[in-house]
Formats: sequence, structure tokens, C-alpha cells
Amino acid sequence: LPGGKSSHYLIPTAATDWTVAANIDDAQQPIHSTMDKYFGSQTKQNTNIIAYSNYPPHFKFELPMSPG
Repeated sequence: LPGGKSSHYLIPTAATDWTVAANIDDAQQPIHSTMDKYFGSQTKQNTNIIAYSNYPPHFKFELPMSPG
């Protein structure tokens, strides 16, 4: 992303529930700068936002099998 921004957040422990990983109100966050273009548009009906993920739908990490 421009300016060395990253949309990935690594946390040291496994999450058991939704966790606030980033402040989306912070103007330095990628989601803020993306959505700000829409919110600030004078012609919202003609404004498109394209977002993507490098992961396919229903992506899951493969867990290693334990012996035994």
C-alpha cells in the first residue's frame, strides 16, 4: 500500500472473539483513507470503491496433525 501502509495485523495470541486490531478513525489507517474518498465524494452514486483480499473465500490455515 502507498506510504508503506499495511492492512495486516499480527497479534501474539490466538483470538477467541472479535478484537479491535486497529483504530479505523485514525487517518493513517488504510480503511480510513479508502472510505474517506467515498464519504467525501460529491457524487456518491458515481463513486466506486474496490477492496480485495489476498486470501480466497473461506480461507483457513491448515493446522498440523499431532501424532497418535
